[in-house]
Amino acid sequence: MKNFDFFPFFREQQGEKNTSERESFKLSGYGESKKGDEAHGSINDDYFLWRPDLGLAAICDGLENNYESNSASAATIRELPLLISQLDKSGNPQQRSEQLRKIILDIHKKIAAREISARGFTTLSAILIEKDREAIIAHTGNSRIYLIRKKQIFILTIDQKRALMGIPSKDRDKTLRIFASAASIEQIPKNLQENYQLFIRSSMSSVLGAEPLNLQITQQQITRGDRLVLCTDGISDHLTLPKLLTLCSGKNPESAVRSLIEEPGDIEYNRYYPNDDKTAIIVDVN
Repeated sequence: MKNFDFFPFFREQQGEKNTSERESFKLSGYGESKKGDEAHGSINDDYFLWRPDLGLAAICDGLENNYESNSASAATIRELPLLISQLDKSGNPQQRSEQLRKIILDIHKKIAAREISARGFTTLSAILIEKDREAIIAHTGNSRIYLIRKKQIFILTIDQKRALMGIPSKDRDKTLRIFASAASIEQIPKNLQENYQLFIRSSMSSVLGAEPLNLQITQQQITRGDRLVLCTDGISDHLTLPKLLTLCSGKNPESAVRSLIEEPGDIEYNRYYPNDDKTAIIVDVN
């Protein structure tokens, strides 16, 4: 295995607070990351980036809580702003969206080939805020991007963990424990085997560094007064939407991020699992 240098971009208990003029509006934001319980692992494999000069916010969450995935997360955060700074800004939003897709696919291929990191896997949720009030969203994995507008919250990305789709919420505790303890599909009840196959595949089918990659590129109009929230599943898996909206409202970005990171959560089934690493960025469009 090659050794790759990687850097702690605004890591545990450190924050990054920046403001930038983006032509017709001003962006201000804050990001922070906090390591989860020791039961989750010894490494915080979340990395994040807030570059207001580029209008860029991004979060990566390594898949397996080890050196390789940590390296993949760090390499993505290191490469992304370097490549985005070279984007052709003369094109329309659709053309720039395709350029962003190519950039991320290039990073994905380099991670898979061990050119810029060890052979690890990482999720990515990123938003690029353009001068013409168009935001380009890139997403793969299970982190989340939300838009808060006029006291309402909207989900801008899809959680690609689909293993529990169709299972009543009251049965999800038991189902997750069955999946986690099974050594093979033969140990899974027949009515849950299709979900179990999704459970096994989902973590590998939507991460940078693994094929097939399910990369979503979408566009979103933004306006003054909008608040954008990016967070890893260590936060989104533990909070209902009303709770998340409450924690993100009526505070400046730094205070809101701290509230998200310190909140234990209000989703019942997660009481069985160790606290994951928690990372969040909040960006205000002023």
